[in-house]
Amino acid sequence: MRRTGGVVIRRCAAVIVSLLLVAFLVIAFANRGLIKDHFVAATFDASPEVATLTDNLNLTPAGERVFLASEPAIGGSEHFTAWCSGVVRSEESHVLGCFKRDNIFLFNVTDPRLDGIVEVTAAHELLHAVFARMSPREQQKLAKELRDEYDRLVIDTPELAERMAVYESLSPTAYANELFAVLGTEEAPLNEHLEARYADWFNEREDIVSIHEQVFSVFVDLRARAAELSAELTTLKDSIEERSESYTASVAAYNSEAAEFKDRNKRFEFSDNIAEFDEIRWHLLDWHAELEEELASLRTDTDHYNELREELEGLKQIGAELDASMNSMPAPAIEAPAPSDEIDE
Repeated sequence: MRRTGGVVIRRCAAVIVSLLLVAFLVIAFANRGLIKDHFVAATFDASPEVATLTDNLNLTPAGERVFLASEPAIGGSEHFTAWCSGVVRSEESHVLGCFKRDNIFLFNVTDPRLDGIVEVTAAHELLHAVFARMSPREQQKLAKELRDEYDRLVIDTPELAERMAVYESLSPTAYANELFAVLGTEEAPLNEHLEARYADWFNEREDIVSIHEQVFSVFVDLRARAAELSAELTTLKDSIEERSESYTASVAAYNSEAAEFKDRNKRFEFSDNIAEFDEIRWHLLDWHAELEEELASLRTDTDHYNELREELEGLKQIGAELDASMNSMPAPAIEAPAPSDEIDE
């Protein structure tokens, strides 16, 4: 009897172990992605640049796990062009990062005027990695939430529509993927539910948005000043040319009257009319003074025009330098409209 009871106990134990094993396998299968992320992140040998970048991003443990599991790499154009070839971009934009083959690739922008742009790009690509780990059902649900928030934001932020225009040809899911990354790194505050979602990955998401705004303002201010200078130069150039034409005509008229006055004086026509002589003489003197004043004004405005033009050329040079610092792939330089050549005296 005891023997039979021992067999039963052993069989029950075996069944329990089998059930536990099956349960473990089911759980492991359901969480295979999470397990893989833990393993890859734990064994990933981050470069010093990536380690610093990870600290700067101030990620939650979940965010850091996904980021490191994506085995982020930072490189110059010689590597980056190959890493991210074929990604979607607009003609005016630069590609500074991509999430490709389950990996995050980042272009190493070193210009101090663009400090923080690598962090923003890394956060953007991290959100692509997060989106890729969602189930299709989760992606569809999130896509609707993102679109509703986009429709709300774009009313007061029309530039957001321009930002997303490059992705219009993508599928709804791919578009939602881009919108998830853009809103998460470039817009704040968002609705409470989306903020909670992003808080799963970022401890201080608003810091990422703030850095984006600072970097973006470099280009906004540059282009705004260039446009302001261009408009001022055009107006000033038109004024100088119009006044120069009028000045030239006035000088010709003055020279003609002055020559006639001298001829009349040589013929002694004013011998009996000193009053007329004085009247014409003072008229010519006043006219001459006015012409000298106008010439000085034209020279001052011409100098100012050339100073503004030099400033505009300097802004274009800065734009070219910033463009070069982000030149991971061929892209147009910042263009600023400019009037024609310098005005000479």
